[in-house]
Amino acid sequence: MKEREQSLEALLHALPVWVLVMSIQNETILYRNQEYAEFERKNPGMEEIVIQRLKESWNRETGAFEPCILEHAYDRQDTQERKVWKTVLSAKKIEWMGIPAAVFCAWDVTEEFSRRMLLEKESHTDDLTGLYNRRYCRKTIQRCLDCGTPFSIGFIDMDHLKMVNDCFGHEEGDCYIRIVADLLRESFRSGDVICRYGGDEFVVILEHCDENMAREKLLAVQDRLRMWNHARAYAMGICFGVEEVRQVMQREADQILNCADRKMYQMKTLSGVASDDR
Repeated sequence: MKEREQSLEALLHALPVWVLVMSIQNETILYRNQEYAEFERKNPGMEEIVIQRLKESWNRETGAFEPCILEHAYDRQDTQERKVWKTVLSAKKIEWMGIPAAVFCAWDVTEEFSRRMLLEKESHTDDLTGLYNRRYCRKTIQRCLDCGTPFSIGFIDMDHLKMVNDCFGHEEGDCYIRIVADLLRESFRSGDVICRYGGDEFVVILEHCDENMAREKLLAVQDRLRMWNHARAYAMGICFGVEEVRQVMQREADQILNCADRKMYQMKTLSGVASDDR
């Protein structure tokens, strides 16, 4: 038996993942392999955090175990590098030298995590402007609705983009789009969500912001854009519609977007540019 235990420890010590064995009876550490010992040596104080996270991952009242995967990040003190680890709780209790125990394994997934975050960012980002795209716009509206967060949205349409593309070329049209995108980015709070919804359409989602305040912000953007007109061979401008969603309302994302879109078109009609752009 002793030889088998020694062989097991030798195997666990050689693994490129860290392994931790914890007593179910009193939650003491029964075994840590070399990879984990090195992790703890370079990050003193992390063991307490890790153990607390692991304690939360099984039902101590029933002793029931279910496989689970936790991801957690920490900053290495020796290199100031942020690392992400994936931790797996074993599905079954084991006997470790006659003591009921739980086994945890973890490995470094920093590169995998970074790639995943990059892919997720790319899937939510508009290539031309770097703003969020339509998918993320709708996802954010739905999150606000699900959480009961009050918010306002502004549905924005650029003036005369078709004319700019036809008369000055699509490269100039893209420049016009980027000017509007940059102006929107500069004009709102860091927590506001700014999206390019379609070709010449943008949506801003402003949490905890009423309709009047949202309208004032967009009027300021409209005024600032007019100041750019002297730098181009055409008149730049935007029209917009604002829709407020309060916490007590039962609304759907499509309904909210359509209401704001209709209000935007009313502004276009009054300004005399609707026939040109639609």
